[in-house]
Amino acid sequence: MQAGQPATLAGYPVIPNNDVAQMAASAKAASCGDHSFYKTRRVRGFTFIRLAELYAASGQVGFMAFERADGGWVDPGQNAVKAFQNSAT
Repeated sequence: MQAGQPATLAGYPVIPNNDVAQMAASAKAASCGDHSFYKTRRVRGFTFIRLAELYAASGQVGFMAFERADGGWVDPGQNAVKAFQNSAT
């Protein structure tokens, strides 16, 4: 690491992700590699619902949103992404 330069590991940028699983048995807690081969697919459009009646007694309005999506690797080839997985015990 150098001052003023972004952190890298094996030439790849280090990007923290707060949504990664906690360190636990058999959990995948980190990955390294070219993540540009991971594609996300949106199944349907975004649905947004206004819930005025549910909260009317308290003078509030609630909102609820839904979106269906899926994702996966599309032929990473020789540049596969490696994941760190804790032992089962």
